Amino acid sequence: MVGVEAWVSAQNPLHVSPYDLVVPDVMLLRPVGTQYRHRLPHGGDVLLVVEVAEATLAYDSTRKLRLYARAAIPKHWLLEPRGRFAEACRDPGDDGYELRVRFGPGDSPSPLALPNVSLALEHLLAD
Repeated sequence: MVGVEAWVSAQNPLHVSPYDLVVPDVMLLRPVGTQYRHRLPHGGDVLLVVEVAEATLAYDSTRKLRLYARAAIPKHWLLEPRGRFAEACRDPGDDGYELRVRFGPGDSPSPLALPNVSLALEHLLAD
């Protein structure tokens, strides 16, 4: 849990459509009591989804990214440790995210939903 603002879910399934189930590396979910014990989260439950694309960059940055956008997940972060970058996406639409911003090892971005939390990328993108 990130304070009382979000629950952290790692390597758990997410319904992105009635026919599509994906397993993001990390999700920040809206805290809703015991609701997730009885059902899997849906796009509207997700504050942020994070993918670590060491071997899956092509899939994570195309098909999976579009699935997240179509599910109206407001923010998506893609971490690519080998390429030493992170990409933050927001403003989802049918064809993907409208805004995409790249960060490097010296950056410490914060999720818009949790502005008091920052991620020091030099620790995640280290050689």
